[in-house]
Amino acid sequence: MDEYRRERRLRSRCLFFAPEQSSPTGRRSKLFLFAGLFAATFAVLTAVSRIPVPLYAYAPGEAASVEPFVRMGTEQEQEQDQDQDQGQEHRGASIRMLTVKLSELTVAGALREWLDPVAEVRTKRQVFGEETVREYGGRMLVLMKGAQHDAIRAAYRQLGIPFGERILGVYVQEVQPGSPWREHILPGDRLVAVDGKPVEDLASLESAWTEGSAGAGGIPEPRTKRRIELERFTEGVRTNLVAEAELPPGDDGRKWQASGLVATELRELAADDPALQIRIDVKEVGGPSAGLPFALEAYARLGGTLGETSPDDVIAATGTIDERGAVCPVGGIPQKLEAAALAGAKLVLVPADRPAGSCGLSFATANGTEARELANKRHEGMEVRPVATFEEAIAAVREWNSLR
Repeated sequence: MDEYRRERRLRSRCLFFAPEQSSPTGRRSKLFLFAGLFAATFAVLTAVSRIPVPLYAYAPGEAASVEPFVRMGTEQEQEQDQDQDQGQEHRGASIRMLTVKLSELTVAGALREWLDPVAEVRTKRQVFGEETVREYGGRMLVLMKGAQHDAIRAAYRQLGIPFGERILGVYVQEVQPGSPWREHILPGDRLVAVDGKPVEDLASLESAWTEGSAGAGGIPEPRTKRRIELERFTEGVRTNLVAEAELPPGDDGRKWQASGLVATELRELAADDPALQIRIDVKEVGGPSAGLPFALEAYARLGGTLGETSPDDVIAATGTIDERGAVCPVGGIPQKLEAAALAGAKLVLVPADRPAGSCGLSFATANGTEARELANKRHEGMEVRPVATFEEAIAAVREWNSLR
């Protein structure tokens, strides 16, 4: 009996440790199974990585030359230059505007941008607030149009060139949350009339809104409804629309600002000498932060001197310009400095630090300090010059050229 048990144990051990005998067909089946599992896993991970998430990233954009966007001369001369696809003669350095690229992220993109020391990841609400993507884009385009106007004004004033201006119309800059017009009007729309009364500027908007609420004897009476005629451009196509909205309780309709509309006048400047007429035409870049580089380019085109520069020199700049020539704060300084470095810029002009209450802001800003610290850490050989006015920007470029 003991011999029988020993034989059984020995046989079971031999069976346990014996190498598996498999046919070539079996090995191929397992190989195909492994390859299929790997392919399926890879496909699932790839699909998951492409799933959009409610996150956006601010990343370095372009350091684009502003020369192609700025034209000088009569309207006929500018059209000829555009038809021939030739830039007008440019003197000196290449002036670049600095942009930030905003992109919606996927799962993989979010992981990549989080590991990038320059990119900034934000939630959709942090980027757009209560606005839709379309509303945000429309507001940025209105701000850009205003920045172009202020840049030309700054260049004309700096050189003492006489000019006039005309109002192009009243454009919606923002429709605030809770406004009864939120579903009907978009940023970028031009207001044409209110209750049948034409709107040509902010004064006529105020008048039309007030007159529209007048009752018997010219005494204003509460209104419960408004009718606004507007003009909208979508991909170059103009559409005339009519919007009507019930006013919320407590709004007597006497002040257009109370309805949640934020509107501004867009203007066009005209030099007294048609040969000195400057026009700026940018369609694909939004926001006002290119005001400073546009002003520098217009100044150089009009004969202003920035010192001894060559076309090989790259001068980058960012900053808004107001009607007094003040250079005001912008966002995205880390991304813009990275774009400047990639373009080989040796001089970068940025807005100087500002206290609260300056440039219409309720908070202090530190563009200059931030840019200098980043340049010292990441961009050796780059000189950052904070400037508070357009005049200071011109002086900074001249001084930089004289010290080289």
